[in-house]
Amino acid sequence: MQLKESTPSSFPGAGDVLIASPELDDPHFAASIVYLISCDEEGAMGVILNRPVGKTLGHLLNSTSLPPFLQNLPLFYGGPVQADQFLLALFSRASEAEHRLCCCLEPTAEEIESRIQSDTGWLRALVGYAGWSAGQLEAECARGDWTWQPSDDALVRCGCNTHQWDLLHSGDERWQSLRPYFPKEWGRN
Repeated sequence: MQLKESTPSSFPGAGDVLIASPELDDPHFAASIVYLISCDEEGAMGVILNRPVGKTLGHLLNSTSLPPFLQNLPLFYGGPVQADQFLLALFSRASEAEHRLCCCLEPTAEEIESRIQSDTGWLRALVGYAGWSAGQLEAECARGDWTWQPSDDALVRCGCNTHQWDLLHSGDERWQSLRPYFPKEWGRN
């Protein structure tokens, strides 16, 4: 997997991940990996994947009525927009043949249950999200604030790996050789 260069003819799209440049000094995005949920001429929306908050959804909601898998779902900082709100993101493979991800925001209980039980989806609880107005992300990419590449299910499955940004930013792809050693319940490698 080769990082795409920031050129006028290539631009990240929905389903890609943005990798912050080491020079990006915005504290909200420094050393971050952002999954792009949508990206078009009107703007872009995404969620930061590598910022665990150190709490669970059950702790945030202070509710014992949640099912155990939701009670214990780790909480992640998704971005600075509406950081006082939480959202659920259901990630799954775009197809059986590839590791690329697609994302459904605020899935229904039926979608969550179906995907989780069949081990074809990975739920993420997020506080806030990342957003860019029309032209803003293009300008940041042209300035060199971001590189990007297709998403990969291991980015979500590895969860709290704080070294993900180091690996992606440096172009180190050795982590992909670990796929055969991922837990069996992660399904198809």
